[in-house]
Amino acid sequence: MKKIVLILSLFVFAHGTCQNTAYSDQSSTDKFYLKSIYNTSDYTVVVFSGFMVDDYTGTLHKPGGKSPYILKTKNGSVHALVKQAGWNGPGYNGFGTRKFMGGESVMFKLYFEKVNNLDNISGVVEKDCYGSNCWSFEKIKIYKDDADEFDPHNDHISITNFSLNASYDSYNNNNKKGVELSINMTVKGLKSKPLALTVRVKNRASGQFEIPNHYAKFDYNYDEKKLNPDYDESVFNDIKLFVPYDEIILDKGKNNLSFDIDLIVDDAQHELIKHLKTQNWHLTN
Repeated sequence: MKKIVLILSLFVFAHGTCQNTAYSDQSSTDKFYLKSIYNTSDYTVVVFSGFMVDDYTGTLHKPGGKSPYILKTKNGSVHALVKQAGWNGPGYNGFGTRKFMGGESVMFKLYFEKVNNLDNISGVVEKDCYGSNCWSFEKIKIYKDDADEFDPHNDHISITNFSLNASYDSYNNNNKKGVELSINMTVKGLKSKPLALTVRVKNRASGQFEIPNHYAKFDYNYDEKKLNPDYDESVFNDIKLFVPYDEIILDKGKNNLSFDIDLIVDDAQHELIKHLKTQNWHLTN
């Protein structure tokens, strides 16, 4: 089955907390690396990144469960994991076991009970986990960065009143046949931040994404719409996106597809802020 995709994503610029580059001199895994550590008003946030050369299955354990991550300090104190963002597992609040495809880039954040002095952090390890399958990052070094960087997972940002209407067999201004998407939503906490709404398509049989035939500027995106919220709580109605049928790589017969709609950051990592909606549909070739 060929790979296919329709995803709608929102790109965001903003500023907030100061991020610091972090490095681990003693790591037990080559799948992920420690990227940065910073404090918000409530948490110490540890950012991990990785690139999957081959298919890989990993598990992120939830707080209070078996072998959750803990944050260790040089004075012997332990700070518990509170929540995560970006792992997108099938379990509670996105924790659990998930499969990564070869060639996939990954970034996720772990939110811990706050450590006021970041220089006191010594390691991030899985609690009561022993053996080669345990992930640990120790002998941590932090290099402070004076630049402010937007934290897309702070509690002041919300996307509500989201709705999606898909009009199939529509035509755009270039007389191309396809799907017209109409989107409504309320965006809070992103006043004056440039946003872009984009869409991808997924093949439900393979679970894979495909670069559209026209090789869009942003890989996998079929269309995009720039947005600029004028208020702390901005209402957007009837945002139009269009996906031509001839941009989707199809197999013969009935193709089971989905629109995956996400809110992501417009930076080099295109970090996910929030998955907004998955809507199934099919197209016959």
